[in-house]
Order: sequence, then C-alpha cells, then structure tokens
Amino acid sequence: MAEDINNENNQEREIDLIDLMGRFFNWLGNAFVKLAILCKNAVLWVIKFVIRNWLLYACACILVVGMTFYKNTQPPYYDCSMRLECMCVNASYAINRVNSWNYKIGLSDDISKQIRHVDASYLLDYNGDGNADAAEEYSTQARKDTTSRYTRMRMAHTFDINIEIYIAKDSTILDSIRNAIMAYLYNDNWIQEQNILWQRESKNRISRLDKEIEILDSLQKKEYFTKEDKKFGAERDGSFLMISEKDKRLYHSDLINLTNSKLSIEHKLYDEPFKIIKDISIPVSPINTVARNAKHSFLYIMFFATIVIFIFDRRKWIKSLIQESKETKE
Repeated sequence: MAEDINNENNQEREIDLIDLMGRFFNWLGNAFVKLAILCKNAVLWVIKFVIRNWLLYACACILVVGMTFYKNTQPPYYDCSMRLECMCVNASYAINRVNSWNYKIGLSDDISKQIRHVDASYLLDYNGDGNADAAEEYSTQARKDTTSRYTRMRMAHTFDINIEIYIAKDSTILDSIRNAIMAYLYNDNWIQEQNILWQRESKNRISRLDKEIEILDSLQKKEYFTKEDKKFGAERDGSFLMISEKDKRLYHSDLINLTNSKLSIEHKLYDEPFKIIKDISIPVSPINTVARNAKHSFLYIMFFATIVIFIFDRRKWIKSLIQESKETKE
C-alpha cells in the first residue's frame, strides 16, 4: 500500500515538472516571437523615419562631405609613442606628471608648434603574465570605468607616452621631445628621493642574498665532503647494532631560488629613475587619413543630425508633452 502511494506521488511530481517545463518553453517561445515583432516594427519605423526626412538627411550627407574635405585640407599628423618603466614610483604618479606637462615651456617654439598632443596612458595586462597586452586609451571603457575590474589590469610600473606630431620625417624633433620628457620627469624632487631609496633598498637586498648564497654554498660543501667514522655497524653486548650512513643534504634548489631572486632585483635596478623600454620611432603613415576623416565626420554629423531631425519630426508630440506637463503643474 505504501509503495502504491509513493508511486502515485512520484507520478504527480513528474507530471507537475513536465507541465512546468512546458509552460516555461511556451513563455520563452512567446517572448522570442514578441521580440522579433518588436525588432521588425523598430526597423520599419526607422526606415519610414528616414524616408519621411530624406531631404534633411541629404543635407546632413552634404555636411559630411564638406567636413571630410575640410579635414583633408589640414596638415597630416602622426602618432608615435615611447614606453617607460619606473620601479621607484608607481605608474599612476608618472602618468599624472606627464599629463600635466606644459611642453611649450620645455621646448623651443619651432618644436612645440609641431606637437599636436602629448599624454600618458596605463598599460593593461589582461592575463596577469607581467607583459603588456594593450594600452589604455581615453576613449576606451577601461579609461571611463574606475572599478577594480579594470584597475587590476593596469601595470604598476610600466606606462606609455603618446605624442602626436605634424612632422614625422625629422628624427631630430623626436630626439628633442624624448630628451625634454625625460628631463621633465627626472627633475621631479619626489621621484629623485624615491629613486635614492629604491637604489639603497635594492642594493641591500642584493647584499643579503649574496650572504645567504655564500652560507648555503659553504654549508653544502661542508656536509658533502665531511667524512664520518661510523657508517655501518658495531657490536654491543653480543648484539649487532646497525648504524646507517647519514644522508647528505644538497641545497641546489635553495641556491637556484636565491640566485633567481638576485637576478630579478638586478634586472630592475638601474641608475636612472626611468628605463626606456621602447624608444620613439619615426611613424609610417598619418592618423588623419581620408578614410578616417570620412568615418569620423559621418558618425559625428549623423549622430547630431538625427537628434535634430527627431526633434523636428516629433515637434507636435513634444509640444503636447510640454503642454500636458504645464497643465499637471497647474
């Protein structure tokens, strides 16, 4: 009897589960159908909106052509960058320092006139292997979002400096810009103080590691080459007592770890506060090409034109909303 009741309960639960899954899939199917209908209506509304205001969009296209032509008459400018590493201070301090640099003061008028823009940016390490995967730009989501998700990707001691210039074939201008940037960073008093502390701390750590390596090396030699008198066995009170040979401990792995730690510190230890990882190179092609100018002109003008056209197209509806809001306030 009890088994029959259990079987009936199990059957009811299975029926309820099947009914629940059926309702869920029906709801999901209806949701997809409604979403498809909504997308179709939205596309049709956009097509009707463009056709209804085709004359205004034609004027916007003429503005796009005019803006593209105007940008093409401007002198071409080039993008070049240099990558620096600084162990004595965090990259954020150096980046803020570069972004507040007034290059017109540190450079002559002839050179400063050839500079369009200078800024520093973080380097992003997506997989945490210590190598830069991308440079963070002002227009990216990483630059706008200051949450820990993106800040954890920023490299702590490596950053990029981006320079936009009008003349690319003259390498002497690039040399002057690089020297001016490095001199500006080196002249920071706080960076100089932190560099002295970093140098002192690094040299002390190397000295301590040298002593530890020397101690382990001498201890390993002592244990390995020391001879023992009793290795096998001895007879005591008529019984034989076995004494095994003492295991000789080797310190190869410890010595390798200490040596690697020393080499890692020496690799990051340099006399100047900053180390140039990638120097400024002569760029190949300009940034403001015809295709780029046309793309930017189309996106910007069409975006603002659509806003203006929408307000003009729905002016009666907007007026009615304003009128209703005034009546509700009264």
